[in-house]
Amino acid sequence: MEYFIIENNGQQAGPFSLEQLVQKAITPETLVWAQSMKDWTPAWKIAELKTVLETVEAIKANTANKENAEGTSADAAGNNGTEAANFQALYTGIQGFQSTISLPVAVSSDNVSDLMHLLTNECPELMQLSSRWVEHSNLLGLVVSVSPEYTISKETFDAQTAAVNTLIQSWQTALSGQSAYQAELTIYNYIIENCVYSTQADNCQSAYGALIDGQAKCDGRAKALVWGLRSLGIKSSVITG
Repeated sequence: MEYFIIENNGQQAGPFSLEQLVQKAITPETLVWAQSMKDWTPAWKIAELKTVLETVEAIKANTANKENAEGTSADAAGNNGTEAANFQALYTGIQGFQSTISLPVAVSSDNVSDLMHLLTNECPELMQLSSRWVEHSNLLGLVVSVSPEYTISKETFDAQTAAVNTLIQSWQTALSGQSAYQAELTIYNYIIENCVYSTQADNCQSAYGALIDGQAKCDGRAKALVWGLRSLGIKSSVITG
């Protein structure tokens, strides 16, 4: 489906494909409309745009990290198109549990490493993704495809995602009309009160472990908080160090 948007200057633009919306860097509050919709609606309320918003946020976080670490904002901006295309391909492939994912643009191993770490840390909904993967390179030494490692089956993933979404939907209902602070406090308190620290539990590294199993490490708790906040249209990011 293609969407029209209201840009920052108040002007209507479009229609845009999902890939083009990523390039437009829409925000959760961007007003969107499609032919099947009655009214203009904030992007965060449209289920189909969830991946678009998460991709935009992840790219922004990755760009900011590069600028802070290297002080080369111009280089980071110049790589944005390539990164966005490869990120989207990897994200879609991982969602579909593909064994090998082809990259639209061949890149260095370091670039792939950055993207895979970004997917692992900034996309809490990808609960199946391991921190290990295999790269396939061409004769020039550039990576052309990636084989991710998955920690759970598609069936388990679907069941875990459904459980998390049920909890998130209850927050969306209960916190409708509440301030961002109240929403943040509610989700934070839920995690603190219902999740014990564990490095041995089966899902301790994932948001599912923190939100449903009640056992998680620090990264599992952080991913749970980020997932919950983003579902309410609140910008958030996982900081590692």
